[in-house]
Amino acid sequence: MSQIYFRKRKEERGVVLVGTLGLLVFLGLFGAVGTSVTLSSVAVHATHIQGTQSLAIADAGAEWYLEQLEGDADWTNEVNQTLTFAEGSFTISIAAATAAQVTFTSTGSVVSPLSGVTVQRTVTMTAEKLPPAFKFALYQGRDPGSNFRLTTTSGNHTTVTGDMWSRGVVRIDVNNSVTGTTYVADSESVIGAGTYTAKLIAAPYLSMPVIDATAYTTLISGYNALLDANSSTVSRTLTNTNFDIAVASPDCSGSPVVCNFRNFTTRGLGGTVNITGNGTICINRTGSLHNGSQVNSTSNLVITPDAGGSITVITNRNLNIGKNNNPTVSCNGNCTFYSRTQASNQRLRIFGQNTSLNDVLLMSNRRVTVQNGADIGSDSVAFVNYAGDNSNNRFEIFGAAGVTTFDGTLISLSRRTDGLTIRNGGASKANVSVTGLVYERGTATTGGCFIEDASVSGSVVCNVYQNNRIRNAAIIYSTASLPSTPPAGFENSVSVQSNSWDGL
Repeated sequence: MSQIYFRKRKEERGVVLVGTLGLLVFLGLFGAVGTSVTLSSVAVHATHIQGTQSLAIADAGAEWYLEQLEGDADWTNEVNQTLTFAEGSFTISIAAATAAQVTFTSTGSVVSPLSGVTVQRTVTMTAEKLPPAFKFALYQGRDPGSNFRLTTTSGNHTTVTGDMWSRGVVRIDVNNSVTGTTYVADSESVIGAGTYTAKLIAAPYLSMPVIDATAYTTLISGYNALLDANSSTVSRTLTNTNFDIAVASPDCSGSPVVCNFRNFTTRGLGGTVNITGNGTICINRTGSLHNGSQVNSTSNLVITPDAGGSITVITNRNLNIGKNNNPTVSCNGNCTFYSRTQASNQRLRIFGQNTSLNDVLLMSNRRVTVQNGADIGSDSVAFVNYAGDNSNNRFEIFGAAGVTTFDGTLISLSRRTDGLTIRNGGASKANVSVTGLVYERGTATTGGCFIEDASVSGSVVCNVYQNNRIRNAAIIYSTASLPSTPPAGFENSVSVQSNSWDGL
């Protein structure tokens, strides 16, 4: 099992560099003594000293370059560079660079004052645009003041495949396990009769990543402005017909095209509704996409944006997509669904075993629900904003009828301890499956996850967990399940792969 590696926080890196300078001065002074020994012994000793110096300079150069990457929005144009440092220099050599990953070598060089030979040492690293917390299968960001339990009921059990971190005490009950290392702060402990390997970490502790939600809140502000400007008294119902946003005048106009309706409904007892084009369907009240009484299992709704375009559906109130009697509902990429949820009982709701939305953005000011067999796939993103109060404010995905799946990134800023809920209505983990990143943080002291009877492949990062436990769950760390590029809000994070950094 690969080990987790911790980079020092930004505020400590200056101390690291100052410490390195101090070490180099000491080594330089130490290397100046020894006149009573033979010349050959002095040369050998000096070479050893300069080797240690050059390695320290290489480490300092790597740390310096990682800090440069944190302030660099574009990693695709990295170049080699050499800088003087202390009694030598370091060279940063780029081996490979993509938008989300840079592999580089830092070479520290010191010239021997005796032989004139340049002594070099190298450090090779791969930096990634991903918070270090997402290197864990399971992460708890703050100490809730009581044991964080991995537990079981009704003969099921909780397994974590990979490493986990907790700021507080971890209790792993009998028949539950962590395959990897369970890291906790050195003021805490790991207890219980389950299977685990514990390791205590000295301060400073790994900090909970804080998302920059600007990309999402800017979109929400723009959608709210469109909804505020919508004074339409016209409602539209589509039954077994085609709706092309680009030519659906007089309800649609402008550039980009915005279609204003009071309510918007698609339905059909058999047959297909096709929504095509490039633009926004702006609904002053409720959107119902193959959700009402005039829909059965032989009905189809297909949403297909134009090539290079996108379709956005936004509502002031509820937005319901799909139905439990399983009509076929699909979006073929580049679709956004947003519910403003002006009242606490409103939400964006997606359900039904034949509902499949791929490469979509799901957003709500209050609540998003994915349930009863719906499939959200192809690196989608779901974002739930803080609603200003905790009433009905959360993201939730649950099963009970069919296998409910989500592939992509889940982000909740709710301040509830169940602000991001992944659970099955029964006891089977197989009915709820999430692949990708799971992130929940309200504030430094609020927000959390509720995970029960479910499986997650990727990484789960939450402030705390409801009832201080995870029950009957399978959490599997998988780099293949993580997004190929960092989701919006985490672009300025930098971590290093474990094959290239001093371990704990």
